[in-house]
Amino acid sequence: HRILERRLSPDARSNDIRPTTESFNYVLRAYTRCRKDGTVARRVMELVLRMERIQKEYLLASSSSSAVDEEDSSWKSKVAPDTKTYSMAMDGWIIKAGVEADAWRSKKLRAMNRDRQLRAGNGRRRGRGNYDDDDDDTTNGEELPGPRRMIDDVGKDDGTKEMEKAETILKYIRDLDCIGHADVHATVIAHNILLSGWARLANELRPDVPLKSEQLLHNMIALAEDGNANAAPDVTSFNAVIKAWGRTKRPNSADRCEYWLRKMIRENNAHANNEHHRRQPRQSPNFVPKPNVQTYNLVMDAHFQLSDAARVQDMIVEMDGTNGLVVPNNESFSKVIRAWLNDELNEERGRAQYGLPGLSVENAWRWLDELLQREKKQGDCNGNGTNGELSGLLGPAPDLFSSILKTAARTSARGENMLMVGSQTFWAMKASRFPPDSSLAYTWLLEIALKVLSSPENDKRRREFVTSLFEQCCRDGFLSSKFVRKLSPFYGGPFCKDEGWTFEESKRVCEELFGDPPCFASAWSRNLKCGQEHPPQPTDLVQKTKS
Repeated sequence: HRILERRLSPDARSNDIRPTTESFNYVLRAYTRCRKDGTVARRVMELVLRMERIQKEYLLASSSSSAVDEEDSSWKSKVAPDTKTYSMAMDGWIIKAGVEADAWRSKKLRAMNRDRQLRAGNGRRRGRGNYDDDDDDTTNGEELPGPRRMIDDVGKDDGTKEMEKAETILKYIRDLDCIGHADVHATVIAHNILLSGWARLANELRPDVPLKSEQLLHNMIALAEDGNANAAPDVTSFNAVIKAWGRTKRPNSADRCEYWLRKMIRENNAHANNEHHRRQPRQSPNFVPKPNVQTYNLVMDAHFQLSDAARVQDMIVEMDGTNGLVVPNNESFSKVIRAWLNDELNEERGRAQYGLPGLSVENAWRWLDELLQREKKQGDCNGNGTNGELSGLLGPAPDLFSSILKTAARTSARGENMLMVGSQTFWAMKASRFPPDSSLAYTWLLEIALKVLSSPENDKRRREFVTSLFEQCCRDGFLSSKFVRKLSPFYGGPFCKDEGWTFEESKRVCEELFGDPPCFASAWSRNLKCGQEHPPQPTDLVQKTKS
């Protein structure tokens, strides 16, 4: 911006390169990269208005009868806002709208939480016999941010005003396009910028936003059908509408997302059939694009928000059934794995929809294993795993292994399948590109083993498993205080009463592994992250003292 200002200055040297439209557009593009800065809109509009002012000065000077210093003003003929200029001006307002919307949502959620706390306090007082005569939205003379006030506040500082300014710019672009302006056209990019803005404003407190997105999408299709092919929606347009519905987290949001996905599939199938059977080459164009992997991922997101893991899985199965037309990516696998883990945690809270305890974790591991198999197959295709581009397109995120281990350790499921899932996940993690970098994976696997093998008939298996895991942990240099405390008779547990993994058995195992008195070699903990994890101490095996 400073370079641009220097070149615009009246004191600019004669040999300085004067700015053009692209010079301004580069500065505008730099500003619109600052997605968290609410002042971007003002800075962008200042530049756009300055471009219009330069353009106006040149036109007035050219049309006047007075002589024009061509050498000094010829550069002004090369400065005129174009489609990119006005599109980035829209983007500036959308950035500000997103910042305002995020602040508005945070404020409203805090107010609603405070409202619930105050009402819960009133309920407790009424239960003790302190009854209030009024049942309004006030407490001790203080007004509460109830639902009615929430509705009244919509549109004040939630980003709607900024979106209206962006819509005004889009209307101005359309008007210039209609009168035949050579450099300004109402393209799909400008419409997509506005759609992305509405998608960013959508949240659980703004269920009306997706309807605005749908209306804009219908307008784009109508413009294309009227002959403006530049405004025809693309897959980004439909994805923005689907994203807006998914972010509302309403009971019908996933259904609306699927409606648009099905529309894209249905319209393209119908168009393909007509093309195949029609003898005449000319037919009405299809302005509905084919879905891509991002479309499916957004629908998966909507089902994930509603804790419907089975429908999330159906989406990735459907992608596999397209015979390579839409191929699931890392994000797709990550979503279905996290959906099943979330389903297991919901089951712990009594809200599970499918299966028995532990089944959802097993499903999550099955999809992670599928992802690993596809990564291996992809590596073999790239040169038997020796190619430097092994990272390719597929591969698990590092935290997927940890998430499965942690959920398997926290769930109430105690079946053998949990130990199988935990062990396979742990060894797959060690063999992956992201081996354990802390003691957590070892500690969670230990917790799973002690839970599953707690019965007396598993005494031998438990002893062998714990010994083997301890030795592996020491070889890798990740023996931590947390790991030792899981085995400690004073910090571990829960223990069985009479047989199996009892207090006495825990004490015996600790003496066998760590000695009596306990001794820990420094090499056993050599890879622990300093400041984040602590090496074991003899006090980890000593009875807690009451302060």
